[in-house]
Parts: sequence; structure tokens; C-alpha cells
Amino acid sequence: MSKGLKRFGKLFLVLVIILSTVRFINDRDIHAAEAKTVRVSTAKQLKKAMKNPDVGTIILRTQAYTDITIKAEKAATDKFLIVDSINANVINKAVFAGITIKSANSYTESVSGNKISVEGYLDDQTGFVVSGKKQVESLTMVYSMNYYPGYVLKKGAKIKELVLIVIDNGAPVELTLNTKNKTAKYKLTDEFGYYEDYKITIDKNGRLSHAVCDSDCVEFAYDYTYKYDSDSNLICISGRNNDKGDFTDTFTYSGGKLVKRVLDDWDFMQIDREYDSKGNLVYEQVFVEYHMDGSSSTDTNYYKYEYDANNRLTYERMDNIDGNYFEEYSYTYDTKGFRIEKYSNDYGLEIYETFTYNKSGDMITVKKLVDGETFTTKHKYDKLGNPKD
Repeated sequence: MSKGLKRFGKLFLVLVIILSTVRFINDRDIHAAEAKTVRVSTAKQLKKAMKNPDVGTIILRTQAYTDITIKAEKAATDKFLIVDSINANVINKAVFAGITIKSANSYTESVSGNKISVEGYLDDQTGFVVSGKKQVESLTMVYSMNYYPGYVLKKGAKIKELVLIVIDNGAPVELTLNTKNKTAKYKLTDEFGYYEDYKITIDKNGRLSHAVCDSDCVEFAYDYTYKYDSDSNLICISGRNNDKGDFTDTFTYSGGKLVKRVLDDWDFMQIDREYDSKGNLVYEQVFVEYHMDGSSSTDTNYYKYEYDANNRLTYERMDNIDGNYFEEYSYTYDTKGFRIEKYSNDYGLEIYETFTYNKSGDMITVKKLVDGETFTTKHKYDKLGNPKD
């Protein structure tokens, strides 16, 4: 088996186990509460469920492109919350018995005192944010080989205890870091027979400061050092790994927004960004200079984005000047924030899609028109919104 396939196999194993690992950790507590589980899809429904003494677990699940603010509620302290809203921007101001995040476009913790587990997809650069001066009691997440920390702490924010799940031959191992134990170490022999020696360090706020993995397989070895500015923005990642060699990745901000990123490794990449008055990304330029066998080449992509009055993306286009190539997409939403139409043009290949939803906010029908042919896909769900197909 090639090293590339070995690395793919390891990543696939992590993705498979991430669900069972974190789900076990949370369900162990969730099922301990002898109360009913309810599914909600709006902030109004959520507030009602938080006040209901018969409810033990609340699943916030919707496919709407919307902003959801969870307001403080004393009764929430004996309830468990599961967030599974892949297109929503969620801001939480309530303390629960426990929180599991399965998906969200973004999640911001704006209260102190919660124990949170991240399970499933969040953007690894900006998806999980702790607001300034707020403290998370514990954050549990699967430790991946991606060099981004996976969470953002704003100025003065803290994570009291960080629990990273490392997969050892299919078995989950917890690495616990806190203010007393700022460094965690672990050694394992992976499923391919290679050793991996981890050493991970956090600073006093719980931010990742150093991560090392020594291995006799060069594809698994890395050494990352993280630096932050006075506002707690990540401004530099430096080190080495098999993909990049020795590298330095720097980040520049303006008004709290990332405006420039420069990655200097085997190749060179620079990303420049512009935002509108609401903080929406409206323009992005990605320049890459490749170096190979003594020669070099360049590639530049330009991205343009437009939004509606509710900050939902309505249009995006990518132009590759060097290859004379483009892609563009447009989107339409209903009054509740559900995406009901999508148009895509991939260098001349046009696709039209329409979507319908049930009352709970689950997508039930997808119709796709390609080259005069229509393809229809239907989906079914149980009462909690779990897919049945």
C-alpha cells in the first residue's frame, strides 16, 4: 500500500470514528436525563422547548440560511442541546447541561459556563468562536492532522479545559489540557505499523501554541508553532510538514476581519480580501506561484460575492485569468431563509436546481435540469429530522 493511500486510510478512519467517538461521549449524558427529546427549527420553538419541564434534550435542526440567537433561559441548565443546522449562524447566550455541535455555518459561544463537544462539520478557521471575555468550561473535539486550531478565542476569552480525541488503532484516546496541564503527550503505533509521538501545548487562555508529531512515516510528522496578536487573532503558523516542507503562514486583519494571508512553503500563495459595510466578504484574490524543477508558473483566481438584505449569498463568481476559465452561481431564498433555487454555470455547463422543504425545514425534493433533462431526488426523515433514505 502506498504512503498516500495509507494517509487517506488514516484520514478516512478518523472521519468514521469522529461520529461514534463524540456521540458516545455526549449520548452517555444525554440519555441519563429521563425526559423527552424534541426537535425545533426556529428560535421561537427553541425558547418554548427550553421552558418546558418535560423536555430533556433539544435538537436544533434546520436547513435554512438564517441567523439564530439562543437567548439566556434559567430552565436550560437541566437540558441538553444538539445543534445540527448546517447553513445557520448560531449565537448562544444560554447555559445548558451540555451542548453537542453536529453542524453549523458558524457557532459563537457568547456565555460562560458551558461544556461543549464539536461533532461533525464546522469551518476549521472561523466556524467555532468564543466571544471576548467568555469562558468555556470544556471543549471536546477530534484532533485532526489539519494545522488550523479548529477554534477561535476572541480577546480575553478562555477554554478552561480542552479535550482532544486522538484515534489509536480505532480506539479513542482523550488528551486533556488545562491551565494546570498545558502540555499533553501521547505515543501510539497506528494501524499501518508506524509510530506517532504527539506533544501538544496550549497557552493560559487555551489557545493552541505548539503541536508536534514525530513519526517514522514522513507523511504523518509535523511541527507547528502558533502566534497571536493582542486581540487574540491568529497571526502566524510556522513549522514543517510533508505537504508544505518548511513553511510560514501569516495572517493580517483589519477591523477584526482577515484581509490578507500569505503562505510561503514549497510554493507561494497570497490571498487578499475585501468586505462590505456589514462584514460580508465581497471580493477575494488568490495568487499562487508554483516552483518545480527549477521553473515557475503562476495562477490567479478572482472571486466576487453578492448578498441580499439578510446577508445571504445570492451570487458568486470565480474567474481564472491564466486558464481563461470561470464558474458562477446564483441563489434564491424564500421568506424563511430556505434556498429554493440555484443556478450554476461551470464554463458553459448550465445547471438549474429547485428545492422544496417540509414544515420542519427538511429538504424533501431536489429537481435538477441539465441539458434539457430533469432529474428528481426525494428525501424522507423521521420526526426528529434524521434522514430515512
